[in-house]
Amino acid sequence: MGKALGCFLFLALFFCSTGIAGASNKAIKEKLTAQYYTDINGDGKRELLVHDFYGGTAGFGELRIYNSKGILIFRKKVEGDPYLWHPVKHVQALNPDFFPDLDKDGIVEILVGYRGEDGHVSHVDEPWWFDIYKWNGKAYILADDQFPGFYKEELSGYKSFAKEKGECELIREYIRRAERFAGLEED
Repeated sequence: MGKALGCFLFLALFFCSTGIAGASNKAIKEKLTAQYYTDINGDGKRELLVHDFYGGTAGFGELRIYNSKGILIFRKKVEGDPYLWHPVKHVQALNPDFFPDLDKDGIVEILVGYRGEDGHVSHVDEPWWFDIYKWNGKAYILADDQFPGFYKEELSGYKSFAKEKGECELIREYIRRAERFAGLEED
């Protein structure tokens, strides 16, 4: 009981201090900044990851990663859930939905997703596109073409989406891109 009360008080203080509690129309101007130190690229040194999270229905924000010398090695606008919060364990950590080790080399990739908008379906139902960033020894670089298995799975989801919700130009574009990266593009 004491631990639960302590955890509740900690979370209440955390959210009140960040301006999330009592959010109003000013929420678009306010942000929650999360920081996390970990060796994300396997170099034996911890990097600083910073996620400025603006919340809202799209979860807009920015992810920045600094190496151990303080040099910026990654910076992208992001959408979705908090990148530095584990959605199941409810602790500060790399969100495995955005930091999977897709090629099983011991170094996580970074998925940067964004929701497509075309007015065809409600905002909640809009499909997502994910770009994959891979560590090249110096920085995280765009590497969509190196992960055909990932895009084969995404392609299956896009085709199901089109079958269930109907086709639109956006979903046709996502299907074409996924086919290209999956190596299934028709000549």
